[in-house]
Amino acid sequence: SVRRGISKGLGELVKTYKNRGDKTVVERTNQDTSLPVIFAVFTVCLVIMFGLYHHLIGSIGVTVLSTFLMFVASFLFVAVSSYIVGLVGSSNNPVSGMTISALLGTSIFFLVMGFQGESAILATLGVAAVVCCAACTAGDCSQDLKTGSIIGATPRSQQLAQFVGVIIPAFVIAPVLSLLHNAYGIGQGLKAPQATLFASITKAMFGAGDIPYNMVAYGAVLGVIILVLDKFVFEKKGGFRLHLMPVAVGIYLPVTLAVPMFFGGLVRYFKDKKDGEAKLEAHDQGVLVSSGMIAGEAIMGVGIAILLTLGINLGMEIPHLAKEIISIVVLAGTVYFVRKIAKKS
Repeated sequence: SVRRGISKGLGELVKTYKNRGDKTVVERTNQDTSLPVIFAVFTVCLVIMFGLYHHLIGSIGVTVLSTFLMFVASFLFVAVSSYIVGLVGSSNNPVSGMTISALLGTSIFFLVMGFQGESAILATLGVAAVVCCAACTAGDCSQDLKTGSIIGATPRSQQLAQFVGVIIPAFVIAPVLSLLHNAYGIGQGLKAPQATLFASITKAMFGAGDIPYNMVAYGAVLGVIILVLDKFVFEKKGGFRLHLMPVAVGIYLPVTLAVPMFFGGLVRYFKDKKDGEAKLEAHDQGVLVSSGMIAGEAIMGVGIAILLTLGINLGMEIPHLAKEIISIVVLAGTVYFVRKIAKKS
């Protein structure tokens, strides 16, 4: 299906190019950004990435190969991402899986070509990073254009907004990540299991580290056991299910995230049990206010990082027991607030 989608898209692109002189009036809801503009933006981005790779790697040969691999892998995984988002929505876009696939493929390619050392590691991570961003952006664009098609928006205007939405964060994300790393330490104080996994795989592939293969084997065996139990035990009984993905997410997420997620799940469970059939998420005020809290937590984390970087005292002299009590009270108040809001739905 993905191959057919790619073939159809390329065919439409060729057809558009051949008919570029056609004066036929195109309906507003079918007007896309012109091919010259898209090609110009693509060329500028490709040149920028080439320059960035060369700055990081310092080798023309590795830079050329990295840029080529980045182009091919991004093209393929953008198609996969768009296809999956069209089927199941952007919230289920397997970006981590696609990034790991690009990471492994790039690592194997460089190993076969005989490249080793820090330059190969940087090149591999550079390719995987672009593929990750491209897959995320493709899923977002696909979802936005689908929504725009439903409400009768002009695709060209949406695409222009997408350009702006990519350019501005490009100048904001790097300083914010540097700020968070200086304040918390990414991978240490600020947990980043996926990024840590990518780094560990890359270092192990090029001999600069080691992968705990025993833990990988344990995880694979546990995954098979969970699938078998869910299929032949829990599915037949009905009610409680043992879905693999939530179990896996619960294992790799730190306790500081798993506990509030668990309480949130309990609130939703008892709310649906008491009020009957669950409402559509778009109509559920509990889901909406929880989404706002997720965004607010992220903004608050950046704000606290700014205070830590400036050396502003955040009240660290408060006794540990008092902090724990305050945290419990705040958590209980938040649970009550979300439950009250959800009840109004």
